[in-house]
Amino acid sequence: LGSMTITATSVSFPAPAAVAKNQRFTTVLNGIQNPATPGSYTASVTTGNSSGGTNTGNSLFAYTIVAGTPVKLGFTVQPSNTASGASIFPAVQVAVQDSNGNTVPTATDSVTVAIGTNPGGGTLSGTTTVSAVNGIAVFNNLSIDLTGSGYTFTAAATGLAGAASNGFDIFASAANRLVFSVQPGDTTAGASISPAVQVEIRDASGNLVTTATNSITVALGNNPG
Repeated sequence: LGSMTITATSVSFPAPAAVAKNQRFTTVLNGIQNPATPGSYTASVTTGNSSGGTNTGNSLFAYTIVAGTPVKLGFTVQPSNTASGASIFPAVQVAVQDSNGNTVPTATDSVTVAIGTNPGGGTLSGTTTVSAVNGIAVFNNLSIDLTGSGYTFTAAATGLAGAASNGFDIFASAANRLVFSVQPGDTTAGASISPAVQVEIRDASGNLVTTATNSITVALGNNPG
């Protein structure tokens, strides 16, 4: 069980001129504010008195606080830095929340995620619309194809305030292929080809693998002469 401190805007009770030790009386507490977090609670009261002693009440009651009406979405598991084309892990999770940010466990809303900030011009793949279970939508197979720093996701659901994720990066995956980034141009026989031919190492999505140090060999393909 949780515990709470009762804060009342007013306390009223008959105040006799003298109160004998251990005498009981009834108070009325107005303006009590419940805890914002769902759970099981008990309430009790402790007050001082004009004689310098302490008045202590027994546990008044036990009760349960539950989540309120769904009003918004919130990312409870943020997207993390991931290789291009790979599923983001751990899976992104979006909760249906009340006004205090508590997950509403009865909510089954359909939640859709999309790319918000798109620094690399990437495309989002995977299942982008998921129904919440116990108030949480889990996106197990989201991936982005192009590298970039500072991607974000947005989450939306009908009738609820949307949410934006923290920023994350997509980096190149394993080296997969070679690409001529500067093609050879027509050149006088015996002269060096200019501008210099360049070959890039790229991943399966076509991103430059900036960490690659492979040795590359070029040779003639068609040889008409």
